[in-house]
Amino acid sequence: MSKRCIKLFSLLLAVSFVFTLTFTGCGDSSSKDASNSAPDASQASSTVAEEAPAEPVTIGYTSFRYEDEATFLKLAEKFHTENPNITVKLDLNKDQNAYYQTLKANIASGENLDTYDIHPTADFVAYAKEGVVADLSDQPFVANLTDGAKQLTTVDGRLYGYNQCVNLICMFYNKELFTKHGVDVPKDWDDFVAISKKLKDEGEAVLHTLEQMLRQSGLPMH
Repeated sequence: MSKRCIKLFSLLLAVSFVFTLTFTGCGDSSSKDASNSAPDASQASSTVAEEAPAEPVTIGYTSFRYEDEATFLKLAEKFHTENPNITVKLDLNKDQNAYYQTLKANIASGENLDTYDIHPTADFVAYAKEGVVADLSDQPFVANLTDGAKQLTTVDGRLYGYNQCVNLICMFYNKELFTKHGVDVPKDWDDFVAISKKLKDEGEAVLHTLEQMLRQSGLPMH
């Protein structure tokens, strides 16, 4: 392996990619037939029968998403069941600042990090440009990603990671209030800003916390 170890993001799909790269790069050239001639059927059968089973591999996955530990453990167990020779070792840190400090230190020192989570910040772009993370552009799962998801982890036209979760952000609005002021439901962010300004200028309190709205509506708080 090169001094800069290939790094990947997230878990299952990325893990299988690490495994492929690791074993593709470790072939023994001395086992090749110097004559370049194809073996006959009996030789082929013998080769298959004598082939040693794959050696056990442990792949580390480090993340700040400690709240998802139970889910990660289930996924790791399922992956291990389907790939008995591969074990995924979790390293979760609930302190996000400490997580990133440790991550940067490990990358700078050449620590063998296999897979890890990172936000799509300037550091991520730098890691991609410097070859610290692996190019995943040609992996089959990329076809399942939306354009928005691919945009987050694409650098110089190449994909270097993928988001493993989706945050659902929603907003409640008062239909009677909208009717009173003659405004429609916003279709985009610009609409939202314009409507909020209009309602505020006309004396309405435009933003409430979810807790306030639930209390006012009488809906259960749990």
